[in-house]
Amino acid sequence: MLVDGEVDDPYRLLEGRSQKQCAAASFSHCTSARDSLSSMRMRTFLQDLKYGVRLLGKSPAFTAVAVLSLTLGIGANSTIFTLAKTFFLESVPVKDPARVVSLYSNAQSRKGPPQEYLPTPYPNAMDYREKTNVFSGSSIAIFTGLNLVVSGKQVQLFGELVNGNFFDVLGVQPFLGRGFLPEEDASPRPVAVLSFALWNTQFGGDRGILGRKIQLNQQDFTVIGVAPREFHNVGVLGSPDLWIPVSMRDQMLDPSQKKFLYERGFRMVAMVARLKPEVNLKQAQIAVHMLGEELEKEYPKENGGRNEMLVPINETTIPPRLHNVFVRAGALMMLIVSLVLLIRVRERGEFAAGSRDATAARNWREARNGSGANAVDPAVAYREPAAGDPGRCAGNSPRILGEDRAVLPLAAGSGAQS
Repeated sequence: MLVDGEVDDPYRLLEGRSQKQCAAASFSHCTSARDSLSSMRMRTFLQDLKYGVRLLGKSPAFTAVAVLSLTLGIGANSTIFTLAKTFFLESVPVKDPARVVSLYSNAQSRKGPPQEYLPTPYPNAMDYREKTNVFSGSSIAIFTGLNLVVSGKQVQLFGELVNGNFFDVLGVQPFLGRGFLPEEDASPRPVAVLSFALWNTQFGGDRGILGRKIQLNQQDFTVIGVAPREFHNVGVLGSPDLWIPVSMRDQMLDPSQKKFLYERGFRMVAMVARLKPEVNLKQAQIAVHMLGEELEKEYPKENGGRNEMLVPINETTIPPRLHNVFVRAGALMMLIVSLVLLIRVRERGEFAAGSRDATAARNWREARNGSGANAVDPAVAYREPAAGDPGRCAGNSPRILGEDRAVLPLAAGSGAQS
């Protein structure tokens, strides 16, 4: 049976050709057929795309629901992953973070619920640092804004004034240089440790930065160290640009901060501590609470109804006072995801009829283009003809997809099937 052919016996054209000529003819046919198949697949894809667009255009309500469900689903899943990553996967970059705690102030309110997770007054923090025996070390952190002058330009920075043992408490070794010394904590010393980010952005990662003078709030400081790259997002301590000794507080804090720093009624500082090896969190909380009661009796006006609570530093990546908000947000996102899944189940039923129509159209196109069960697969190598086949060159019998019989090779633009 002829298929778009003009020659009743194509094999006659191959008589007298060499093996090399036959192979070249087969390769040419295979390449042409492969290109035709690729072109057919692209046309099929474009037809399916146009059909889908027309189908969605006929049902705007269905289209809106589908787009909305996808948008909500993607957004909800992204939010849930972010929350899970923050709560369960990320760890504060300090040594053995399970042994490091942050101290928060709380207060009993005369009207309304108790206040929790507040900063600590500086004088109280000094008492908790010096009068407890459950910490192997502790440090106060006072947050403040600083002005750095680099190459005549003024840059606004976020800095922390900390105790001399700050880096030891956290178990962090500087990337360059050193941390603070005890004598730098005892008396004012204008020295600074830079964050890795500040060192890179403002000083170009210059390893000769150690010993260099920088100007902070119009005062010269000597750079003694650079923090490691990963030392940022340290829970309640945040990501400061640099650290300076707390002994420089009177020189570096603005007048409003200095005015209230030494009053027990004003909560202004953060505090971190490392538990002793033999002390667990519950024991440390009891000891701190007992000291808080003593301070309340000693300073009833300022500390009436106040005490301290301990929170593992890993749990301060998200502010503890916002934990309930994030839990509710997570529950809401889970509810949205559940609703999206229900909508998708309903959509599948509504889309079934359209899918059947699309399948029927595709089957019709395959039958029309000869790409169904009896289509020639140009990617499959031609097999050797059986011995005694007269007039056939080796490699000119393509297989049939789905069948085990030979067909005549198709010439460019024409072909025959037996």
